[in-house]
Amino acid sequence: MKKTLLIAFSGCTVLLATVLTNNDVHSNGGGAPAGYTGSPLENNNRTCSSANGGCHSGGGASFQIGLITSNVPECGYIAGQTYSITVYITSANRTKFGFSISPQLTNGNTGGSMIASSGTQLNGGGRYLTHTSAGTSETGTNERTWTFDWVAPAAGSGDVTFYAALNATNSNSANSGDLIFNSTLTIFEGLPPEAPQITGNNSLCEGNPITISTNYLSGIVWQPGGETTQEIQVSASGTYSVEVTTACGNATSLPFEVTIGTIPSTPSISTNSFGNLQSSVIGNFTYNWYLDGALVATTDSASYSPQSSGEYTLSITSLENCSSSFSAPFTVNGVSILKIDGKKFEIYPNPSNGVFNIIVKESQSELIITDLTGKLIAKQKLWSGINLIDLKVNKGLYVLRYQNENYRVIIGD
Repeated sequence: MKKTLLIAFSGCTVLLATVLTNNDVHSNGGGAPAGYTGSPLENNNRTCSSANGGCHSGGGASFQIGLITSNVPECGYIAGQTYSITVYITSANRTKFGFSISPQLTNGNTGGSMIASSGTQLNGGGRYLTHTSAGTSETGTNERTWTFDWVAPAAGSGDVTFYAALNATNSNSANSGDLIFNSTLTIFEGLPPEAPQITGNNSLCEGNPITISTNYLSGIVWQPGGETTQEIQVSASGTYSVEVTTACGNATSLPFEVTIGTIPSTPSISTNSFGNLQSSVIGNFTYNWYLDGALVATTDSASYSPQSSGEYTLSITSLENCSSSFSAPFTVNGVSILKIDGKKFEIYPNPSNGVFNIIVKESQSELIITDLTGKLIAKQKLWSGINLIDLKVNKGLYVLRYQNENYRVIIGD
């Protein structure tokens, strides 16, 4: 989880040095006494203002926002890492300044360690950092900046709050008339980034790359390949992952499996011995049958019983959801017997234009043809051997009944 860097302020100030205009240093010009940062965790919020237990008379400490800044990333500090902390003060017509600052944990212990820089020094056993006598002069017109390094505490220490009090002295060689300010900066302990997510289709077909993407915008490295963009094109099977690096660490996504599928061969359509449409490509596919351009059936079978005359086409889809090109059109135009077991009789030509031969393999029997409502259309004796049948009916669907078994018949143009 990412945490937002917050800046808060307390109502306390620190005792700071006043410096004489002739550069003779006041008693605190060489650094503020330890323990005058305005921390609520010690000394009752004591600052250098007399209103808060200090020695500088006048009004109490003035709350100021943004007097302490850092380069700690938004996600928080990482244990043991070194960061830069800056303390800033400005006040009209003031040329000498001082400060004292202390990083403290929520239990009041010192949070991490500070490293003194030019114009600063440690005191109080390293719990506080304050100005030196050479570090009181303005660094800009009516302003002063101090920058130092801070080493973050051990993992699990929690939030660290910097308490600081600052003095903009009037350089009157006395404890009166100085302006006391205070500010705080809370820095959260950082958490490593959340594992990135990968989204996108995880199956692809030959010659058709897919796009997969992650929910991070920067710090990205894809594996395999090493791409650093938010989304990548994938054209091969494999296991993909993405690693994200932020100022608070790195994290890797779960594996993302991509499977490349083979596009089935383009089928052709013929008729089988049962009078059904038959695909030339047979396998573990889904068969999509179209009549005059409209999908009429999706089956697991490589054969299909047409329900009406017209132009049929076929497309095959594999288990990887890869589809073939469409077959060449196949026109159903005539009579088709849609169920023939070949034991009792055979029919040819099949399909036909309504005239066909029935070869009876058993003893004679009666052939009955009705429409779908059961209305009798034709009745004819069939003899053992070859029988000529001429159905002079309109195109449509009919039922052929032979020896108590029904067979559907399509009469076409």
